[in-house]
Amino acid sequence: MDDDDRENHFFSVLGGAVEAARIGGLCVRVELEDGTTVEGVPEDSPLAEGKNVTEIDHSGVRADLVLGDTLVMVSRIRRFAVDRPQS
Repeated sequence: MDDDDRENHFFSVLGGAVEAARIGGLCVRVELEDGTTVEGVPEDSPLAEGKNVTEIDHSGVRADLVLGDTLVMVSRIRRFAVDRPQS
């Protein structure tokens, strides 16, 4: 598998995890390329309201999302985690 395939696979896995977390109301923590950490329950981006959703490529992964009150460009995410809810 070459580097482009691995990167595409990363974004595909990320997209599925973020969508599942959004549906389940689970907190996601991401680290961006610049080292910034952002966390929150994923929400649909206001950029997508009333429009076709912008995708990072043709995989169906959204190009942006909202975590907490921060708009995150998915292409800037370098690492992510989904927190297990406390019972």
